[in-house]
Amino acid sequence: MSGLKQTHWPRQLSWKEMPMLRLLLPFLFGITLGISISGLPSLFPLIGISMGALGCLLLTRRKIPYRLRHGYVLFCLLFWVGAGSWLSRQHLALNWPDYFQHLQPPEAVWFGNVRDASSSSFPRAVINIQGYWDATGVAHPAKGKLLVYPETPLECGQVVAFQAEFQPIPVKKNPMDFDHRRFRFFQNIHHQAYLKSAQYKVLKKEPPHWMEAWRNKQIADWKSLLKDPAVYSVATAMVLGYKEELPEEVRTTYAQTGASHVLAVSGLHVGLIYLLLTGLLRKGNTRKVIRIFNTLLCLAGIWGFALLTGATPSVVRASTMFSFILVGKQLGRGISIFNSIAASAFLLLLINPFWLFHIGFQLSYLAVLGIVVFQPRWYQLWIPPNRLTDKIWTLITVSLAAQLATVPLTLFYFHQFPVYFWLSGLIVVPAAPFIIGLGIMLTLFQILIPAWIGVPVYLLKWLIQGVNWLLLEIQQLPYSVLNDIYLPEASILLLFLGLFLLAWTWEFRNWKNLPFCFYC
Repeated sequence: MSGLKQTHWPRQLSWKEMPMLRLLLPFLFGITLGISISGLPSLFPLIGISMGALGCLLLTRRKIPYRLRHGYVLFCLLFWVGAGSWLSRQHLALNWPDYFQHLQPPEAVWFGNVRDASSSSFPRAVINIQGYWDATGVAHPAKGKLLVYPETPLECGQVVAFQAEFQPIPVKKNPMDFDHRRFRFFQNIHHQAYLKSAQYKVLKKEPPHWMEAWRNKQIADWKSLLKDPAVYSVATAMVLGYKEELPEEVRTTYAQTGASHVLAVSGLHVGLIYLLLTGLLRKGNTRKVIRIFNTLLCLAGIWGFALLTGATPSVVRASTMFSFILVGKQLGRGISIFNSIAASAFLLLLINPFWLFHIGFQLSYLAVLGIVVFQPRWYQLWIPPNRLTDKIWTLITVSLAAQLATVPLTLFYFHQFPVYFWLSGLIVVPAAPFIIGLGIMLTLFQILIPAWIGVPVYLLKWLIQGVNWLLLEIQQLPYSVLNDIYLPEASILLLFLGLFLLAWTWEFRNWKNLPFCFYC
């Protein structure tokens, strides 16, 4: 057996094997509750936390009678629902007493540093506000992120002073439009401002963080070495997570063929690094010391790749998820893969509860769950006769499983469905580890043996040009993409319910539920 079948994780579905999932579900409900009910006083979540903690404490101080076992569960649920609600409300900038919009002193001059700047034809940037000077020149602290549209582009790292009138980010006017307000809400950005040149002044430019400086140097070096915009833009996107210079025609080709996920460094790339490292270090895992050493090497490789890409939030989230999976496998073969996935999500949401509503977070976890649940079942439908067809069949089943689990969200967010995603998956999924490996080689050759730099440059150019050409041919096939698919939220929930029933039916061979799956 090969591919993912060799890394077949335990799949116990008993609640006893998934304690972190039992904690995660009420925690997710609490986060959603805290964000959805805007007028909910902070006292209510604190009451829930206190009552839940007190009830659990009283019931654990002595042996719980069998008839009270459900009471203990209810108190635990109450605690974690309250904790999720309280944490989400604390994280929301609108609830901070020193949020800049709450202050609004007359004739104030605000100052802050620039993050996430774009120098397109319609420049914009995000300013992390640090404080303001009042009319007498005295500085006061303030917090919050402001979306600005300056008359001339700003640069990341600049510290600016400005005067502006803050406005709420507008709601979408057409129900079918992209909801920009919701998108910015979960980035904790709630207000915007238009800045004319006379309204702001650049005070200084702070040096970038060493990881950001390292990535910027790599981007500049790769741009000079690879030269072709269609090549170096794909290479920097897939390896370094830099997508600012992707040509529009390249974006369109990858999106309409269902391959745009490879352009965003996230769960797929970290998953490929995980599979590559675990595959290379599989030998000798019969001894405990060697297993521990191999696990540490895999963790170092995963987080080394995260540092190479600039440790963006999406990469950090994916690295955390696969680190928990790796450690869960090391701790024991009886630990459920679902418990490891739930533990990583729980930790990430403790850090930032708004990640629950990020598209990248949702797609990464759904894709991994789809692969874990559906891929082994589909793989068993046909036994490949040789090693080559085994590899191809494994890639097809992986692509189908990930696409099936994520299709409700892709329809909801992007309103299109790439018909030939399975065909593009046969191209981009096998090519991605080679592109990532050649990108790492390119960086190492620059440092260690610059005289041989032409070798990885040539191979990287040849490989990316071939992938781009094949995807362009797929894009030109008839009915390559179905556009303008708009489904209400109720339909999306029914699709997920149908997927859940399908997984349940397949797992327990309870074919009576199959009509309900298709009905959903």
